[in-house]
Amino acid sequence: MQETSNYPKNLRWTVIGGGNGGQSVSAHLAIMGFHVRLYDISPDTVNAINKQGGIELEGVVQGFGKIDRVTTDLHEA
Repeated sequence: MQETSNYPKNLRWTVIGGGNGGQSVSAHLAIMGFHVRLYDISPDTVNAINKQGGIELEGVVQGFGKIDRVTTDLHEA
């Protein structure tokens, strides 16, 4: 998977949904250098990611993605 992008790095991304796909996308974008916010309805998911400070990816893309904000409040995201 190519790790370059034509998008400016100061672009902010908000990912809606903190399931497997949402976490993977969020972490990948963060690893690529983007500012990322993640919204999920589950306080347990939000608290776990906040406690770690981000999301660890293992697989084709590997690394730790620091997520700027993980929240259950859609307006915050």
